[in-house]
Amino acid sequence: MMFTKGLPRSLIFLGALVVGVACAHGKAQPAASSKQTSSPIVLGYYPSWDTGISPPAIRYELFTHLAHAFVTATTEGLLRTEGNLPSEDLTRRAHNAGVKVLLSVGGADSGAYMGDICLDDARRANFIGQLLTMVERYGYDGIDLDWEFPRNSAERDALTTLARELREALGKRRLLTAAQSGTPEICRLVDMRALQDYLDFVSVMTYDIHGPWSGHAGHNAPMRTPSGDRARCTSHSLEAQMAHWRLSGSWGPERLLVGIPCYGRGFPVPRWYMDLPKKSKYAREYVAFRDVEKLLQEGWKKHWDEEAGVPWLASPTGQEIISYDDEASAKEKGAWAKKEGYGGIFFWEITQDVVGGRNRIVEAARAGFLGH
Repeated sequence: MMFTKGLPRSLIFLGALVVGVACAHGKAQPAASSKQTSSPIVLGYYPSWDTGISPPAIRYELFTHLAHAFVTATTEGLLRTEGNLPSEDLTRRAHNAGVKVLLSVGGADSGAYMGDICLDDARRANFIGQLLTMVERYGYDGIDLDWEFPRNSAERDALTTLARELREALGKRRLLTAAQSGTPEICRLVDMRALQDYLDFVSVMTYDIHGPWSGHAGHNAPMRTPSGDRARCTSHSLEAQMAHWRLSGSWGPERLLVGIPCYGRGFPVPRWYMDLPKKSKYAREYVAFRDVEKLLQEGWKKHWDEEAGVPWLASPTGQEIISYDDEASAKEKGAWAKKEGYGGIFFWEITQDVVGGRNRIVEAARAGFLGH
């Protein structure tokens, strides 16, 4: 799951401009082109809200692609933006470094409005037209769909329709990608096989496997499912979720990206796999990697879960625990992605792991994936 914050300002493209763009790109195009994605991909999500890291401070040399997150919308399909999105400054700097930039659409809770838009033909056409206007005006290289999440079979089909019409509108020279859950229960409301015809690649969100919603404490992004969690979460690990897209979705690994988080999740219990109190208080529910060192200085103790393949922290009182990724687990995930033949790795999000001017998680995973 990916997070937005702050109140967006409205950005609305109306009238003949929208209709003209939608019609101009309305001719059917061939299915997704693999020519643009044949090389190893290292993609980073860059948020539009203020994180203290502006486009000039991004280390473009670490990435092949960036996804600028997020443009959202009203239920009527009118685009809304916030912060530094859209940004010609970002696309220009990225292009000068040989990096492609995707316009990422949706984000957390986008399921509240995406269905209303995409089940209505007129709203969907207007929505697509506005997106294409923004892509062309600001120099984005394509669109990344992050619909979280379709709620029923009608919205399942609507996602496929949206992908098909966006593919036709974008043509072969622009990318169309999607961030998708790896959780089987959510994947049932996505036509995984049909999307192959329209998407260049899928970024599988192999994180947020546990959180306040899970009912018990568990790792945020375990490499493997630990024995203590198998009774409830047999398919909830990076390895299992990537396998689900390959086996159930019939996607070739070369068109799948492995997700690596630059943050962790905390739980107000002393041990893993304990049930969470009904009225839990989450003082540290979401912890950026850049804040881990401060916690260690405050007396938190670092541990390693060999079964899960990730580190975790215990509070000085022993009453809170945090699961996260560090350089070691990130490098292992990158190396595993390379060994298994996956097309790339990606990160949510690239301002959260900056320590001393360096993207620590990105650098480690990249080294594992590219064999450096």
